[in-house]
Amino acid sequence: MNRGQIKSAIQTEMQLDPGLVSDAERNRFLDYWLDDVGSWGVLERTSTVTYSARAQEATLPETVIHLNQVILGNRELKLAYGAELGVGEPRFYSVSGNSLRLYPTPTENVRLTITYSYRPEYLTSDSDVPEIPRDWIYLGVLYGVYRSHKKNGNVLMSREYNQEYEQKKAEKMREYLAKYNSTVRTIKETSEVGENPLTRFI
Repeated sequence: MNRGQIKSAIQTEMQLDPGLVSDAERNRFLDYWLDDVGSWGVLERTSTVTYSARAQEATLPETVIHLNQVILGNRELKLAYGAELGVGEPRFYSVSGNSLRLYPTPTENVRLTITYSYRPEYLTSDSDVPEIPRDWIYLGVLYGVYRSHKKNGNVLMSREYNQEYEQKKAEKMREYLAKYNSTVRTIKETSEVGENPLTRFI
């Protein structure tokens, strides 16, 4: 389900009380929703980063919320602040903002495999699809309707949809804890999905 379809579902859900909500406002509400999803810290992604020889630091992806693991070759580096300086084979790393630093500093370019919790990127066009498991997308409809009613001053409807959103969000978190609280601690971007939960909004 892309941004255009989510917005259409929001409008359909609000037919009895459409109010005055612009398309730009619905886009902004979906950005707020993705920020909220990212704040859960349970979405996980793996990618690679090249660390240049004798560099002070490397830049991490902008969507990183928390760095969970750094692998060099077949060895996991340890998180350590104020580790030994100098040059050599890296054994430790530290993170400051969006910057990654290795200790000691490598004498040649190295390729790191990083695993991190991420914030989904904002949707910039109506054809964009949120970078989250598909069975979470219906939460965007609930959130959009909640924010639309809030913008229109409809306190009762806003409260009702916010409560439903928070309830469904809590259910997703419980699913996460039940399924991933052992060895896997976060929900992978590639997680399997079941039946489409959006039939209510189609």
